Amino acid sequence: MQCFWTHGYRATSLQRLLQATGLSKSSLYGALGDKDGVFSRCLARYRRDLLSAMEDRLAEAESARDFVAAVLDGLVREAGESEPRGCLVMNSASELGRELPSLAREVNHCIDRVVQLFHRAMLLGQADGSIDSTRNAEDLARYLMAHIGGVRNMIQGSAVDPEQVRRLNSIVLDCLT
Repeated sequence: MQCFWTHGYRATSLQRLLQATGLSKSSLYGALGDKDGVFSRCLARYRRDLLSAMEDRLAEAESARDFVAAVLDGLVREAGESEPRGCLVMNSASELGRELPSLAREVNHCIDRVVQLFHRAMLLGQADGSIDSTRNAEDLARYLMAHIGGVRNMIQGSAVDPEQVRRLNSIVLDCLT
């Protein structure tokens, strides 16, 4: 997973995967399949870990707005890193686009799962009064995901600094509440 996350799908060669796993070519193929199969498993693990961590954050947050604020604070920290890696899923969505349909479907599935979690957070926030209840909760969830994806692309391109991200996040929070 670290190879794909650091180098991207295309630049992760079989040789890199062999070095990272310590497996021989035949063992890698026997245990994990081809490069697409390895990448697919990495995405599944990343999705599982990401969703689990986000579920925990949502459960521990005092309000849904606090949960969203914490997620957005992660973007501020990321913008301050000297070499931000971003999110494996968002990086892969940008890299793969529609070029590799089977892998793009897996990336989109992960994005959909995060949007579902955000949708649940929006519904909880509307119930607890921390999120605007006059707006469609699913639209708010997709808006939040679009913001995160866009900011992550800007961070990867060094087009934004932490203070700019903080200001953009403030606008998003204002729109949600």
